Amino acid sequence: MKNKRIIISTISIIFIFSFIIVFILIRNNSLASDIIFTSKNYNIDGNTITNISPNTSTTLFNKYFDTNNCSIIVTNENNEPLTSGFIYTGSKTNVYDSNSNLINSYTNIVTGDINYDGLVDVKDMETLATYLIEENNLDDYQKKAIDLSNDNQIKINDLTLLEEYLNSGYKSISFNEDEVVLMSNEQERLVPSINPNIILNQNLNWTSSNEDAITVDETGKITAVNEGESIITATTKDGAIQATKKIIVDNTPRLETDTINVFTGPKTTSVAIKAIDYENLTCSTDDASIATCIISDKNVIISAVGEGTTKIRVTSPYYDSSELVVNTTFVYFSVQPKVSCLPPNVSSGGGAIVAFGVDTTSLKSISDREVVRYAYIYRNSISVETGSKYGDANITYIEHNGNNESTIKVYVYNLSLATSVGTTTIGNDLTTTINAQNAGNLSCTSSNPSIATCTIEDNNLIVTPVAAGEANIQVKGNKCGEVYYKATITDTEGGGN
Repeated sequence: MKNKRIIISTISIIFIFSFIIVFILIRNNSLASDIIFTSKNYNIDGNTITNISPNTSTTLFNKYFDTNNCSIIVTNENNEPLTSGFIYTGSKTNVYDSNSNLINSYTNIVTGDINYDGLVDVKDMETLATYLIEENNLDDYQKKAIDLSNDNQIKINDLTLLEEYLNSGYKSISFNEDEVVLMSNEQERLVPSINPNIILNQNLNWTSSNEDAITVDETGKITAVNEGESIITATTKDGAIQATKKIIVDNTPRLETDTINVFTGPKTTSVAIKAIDYENLTCSTDDASIATCIISDKNVIISAVGEGTTKIRVTSPYYDSSELVVNTTFVYFSVQPKVSCLPPNVSSGGGAIVAFGVDTTSLKSISDREVVRYAYIYRNSISVETGSKYGDANITYIEHNGNNESTIKVYVYNLSLATSVGTTTIGNDLTTTINAQNAGNLSCTSSNPSIATCTIEDNNLIVTPVAAGEANIQVKGNKCGEVYYKATITDTEGGGN
């Protein structure tokens, strides 16, 4: 009995010590690459980001990488921000927190890019061939870029793969269906979807059907010249395959929204304007007894005078005008929720009460006290304590004279797995039970489908091995919650669980 108590005490001490160590590591950002910055399309290997496709522009790079409450800035070797063009081997991805503090810096590795220019062409093949024949030295970044067989070795097979990529020709090229609308003097680089994706835009011929409206250079960068339309065509060098994109040049002043709600009082509301000529813009209102407007610093500034709906018109003397529908009300009172999806038996900040011309607010009702036990108001913030029951509850707040109220909805859910990790061999599925209440319809995705795929059947997560390696499986409810399962697959075929 005494030995049992000693074992239990020892385990407890180890657990507490481990928790403290992990907490310290997180606070010091030692685990930042695992916690802060994750990739949906590429791999993070230590302080490098590998397997970047060579036709990846900086815009696509920012789009495809997921940051959690952080921002990223891609820079060149001189630490100068890259705002256009392609990502290239050796460039840096810097991750910053919400206070602009640098958390981590990663070196980007573009697959097949040996000469650091972000392109994969015959120069890279010549460099690799020279290395294989003469055993010249390459740095670590180059070695990662040209290890196309992913075996951590540079062999003649990598040269063969690189030759196949460069000589395979195009299977297809295409653009998305969205039209591009620009104003005169604006520029944008068109990046088509290319198969195989190792081949770059430099291997395309670019033409414009109306160069009076739009011009295009050899890299796919378009320049708006005058109002009009043009069809931009990207054609392979042999002329066998092409893709087209419609571009419109329209210099009508554009507003960032076409409808806005404004509240009476001394506070004004601004709407950003995009225009060719800001100095000569004017604005007018259909009903000045409801709202008035002025143009200031590339914005239309709106003041609500009375309650109702009217239109505000921003006009250029040279181009068409744009309209904005303005809805005005006397009192501004709302609850802005921060968290509406919570597990049971927790306390969390539910949001902030934002009010104009409102002296006090109070809690009016909670629709289901078993779902939400309490809701607190302190100054202009709300805290919510959930109950033990799963479901939805409405929390309604009312301003002091009882004329205006606002409601937030809180969803209380459960989503968990019986086990969160598993190891198996190729040919043998992993299965674990999913516990879910009020999470909605469940779905699963694999971080690496080439290693393992997943399905959900009868509240069970089934992981099917494909190849040796590791994959993180996400189980998510379309209404609330997400949970992860880590699958490790060995390369033994036909083995048991």
